[in-house]
Amino acid sequence: MKSRDNLTERLETILASVPAERRHIILFLHRVQQEFGYLPEEALRMAAEYFAVSPAEV
Repeated sequence: MKSRDNLTERLETILASVPAERRHIILFLHRVQQEFGYLPEEALRMAAEYFAVSPAEV
């Protein structure tokens, strides 16, 4: 599944550019939307894990 691996790599790159503090969730989501034009489900899952919040909070 190369496209999924590529998606994950791109999301990890964006996450690495954002401090892992809860207050930066919106910044991350904006960058993802700018990159992809939408918010992939994988991005929401990764954000919840990275920012240590529940998926509902993302």
